[in-house]
Amino acid sequence: MPEKNYLQNKDRYIKDIRNILLIIFLGFVFYMMKVLYSILIPLVLAVFAVLLAHPAASKLEKMKVPRYLVMPVISLSLLAGVFFIANIFIITFRQFSSEQEMLVSQLLNRIESIESVIPLIHDELEFDLNEMIVGLVDRELITSVVGTTAKNLGSFGGSFFMFSLYFVILLNGISASEMYVKKVLGEDIPTGVEKFQNIRSSLSAYMGIKFVISALTGIFAGLLCYFFGLKFALFFGFLTFLLNFIPSIGSIIATVPPVLMGFIQFDSSWRTITLLSVLIVIQFTIGNIIEPFVMGNKMRLNTVTVLFGLVFWGFIWGIPGMIASVPMMMIMKLVCEESESLSIVARVMSPVNKENTAEIVKAVQKDE
Repeated sequence: MPEKNYLQNKDRYIKDIRNILLIIFLGFVFYMMKVLYSILIPLVLAVFAVLLAHPAASKLEKMKVPRYLVMPVISLSLLAGVFFIANIFIITFRQFSSEQEMLVSQLLNRIESIESVIPLIHDELEFDLNEMIVGLVDRELITSVVGTTAKNLGSFGGSFFMFSLYFVILLNGISASEMYVKKVLGEDIPTGVEKFQNIRSSLSAYMGIKFVISALTGIFAGLLCYFFGLKFALFFGFLTFLLNFIPSIGSIIATVPPVLMGFIQFDSSWRTITLLSVLIVIQFTIGNIIEPFVMGNKMRLNTVTVLFGLVFWGFIWGIPGMIASVPMMMIMKLVCEESESLSIVARVMSPVNKENTAEIVKAVQKDE
């Protein structure tokens, strides 16, 4: 009996030490990910782009299109699309800088007109609403923000070059990834190759669906802005497309710039309210009805996991981390699903349902 207790305690101590070392190792990895931000962000985005482009490349190869044509066409098409979007942002910020004085003046005029309509509220306030708004839209502050944004866009060239290099290399090497996994795991471990294929196909499916959903949202938002005669309509469409990759808050943030521009540009408040209402309907319909239906439960995460990933990856990598948060959490979930010992973590990350809850309870009872 003492010998049995000794072995049990020894196994427990070894397990505790292993868990502590794992936590320390993960802490070091995340610290290095934050330090190597400028190198890793283009790499991570390139990986997601490859997962998005790989199904199209595979389909073209199955159609007997020569490989020496498939890779250049896919690569040039995606890189041209990224460069086109970046060019739209650069042109829009240049136009905004040139019209900055006029837009600020119009905004202040709108604020003054609102103050004249609600004098009772203005009299009850213990501070001057106009002074507060003027401080928020201070010209020097806007100039500083525009200058910082222009500076960040100026550094886009280096990041775009790294992204392009990573993308071309990874896209050409992904077809040989299965052979690499077989070489590492050995031919006698077919389950390892199957798990790798499942993870890759699931991620590719998620990226494809998310891209289409985001593109639809951006197209509808851009067309709506164009229909209302809003300035920078094309920019707002692409901004909605990009922000839709940020879970939860992305769709909310995407409605602010066009509505603010409508508030500045339109004389009628009802026109701005109508624009806001239709944008909300578009975001709600696509984000809360169409996307969950298309995604299915397997490729969905529960709200707590999404919010945790948003905060965590936003802290590590900023806005690019927020955009990549859901795919990163999806990778963690898929890896945990393929591991018997970590399968409970994958079920915890999944949307809550009766079957999922029962499995978690059984797993916990089994561990106890």
